[in-house]
Amino acid sequence: MLADLGGADALSTLKLHAVDHLAVVDTVLNCMAATYLSGGAFDPASFGTLINSYRRLAADVGWDRAAKDVTPDLEDMIEHHQRVAA
Repeated sequence: MLADLGGADALSTLKLHAVDHLAVVDTVLNCMAATYLSGGAFDPASFGTLINSYRRLAADVGWDRAAKDVTPDLEDMIEHHQRVAA
C-alpha cells in the first residue's frame, strides 16, 4: 500500500497510521473470509461492518496510485556530469 501511495516518506504521520489501520482491517477480513470458505463460523454482520470500515479507510488513504518523485536534485546532476566528464 505504501508503494502505491508514493512511499512512506511522501505521507503524513496521520496517513501512515491510516495505512496501518487499513492493513489490520484487511488482514482481519482475509482471515474471516478464509474461515468462511473453509466452513468455519462466520458472522455476516461483523464482516459487513469491517467491509464498511475498510472502504472508509481506503477512501481516506486514497484509491489511486501516486507516482514517486524520482527526479534527481541539481547537486546530484552536477556531480554525475563531473564524474562522466572526468
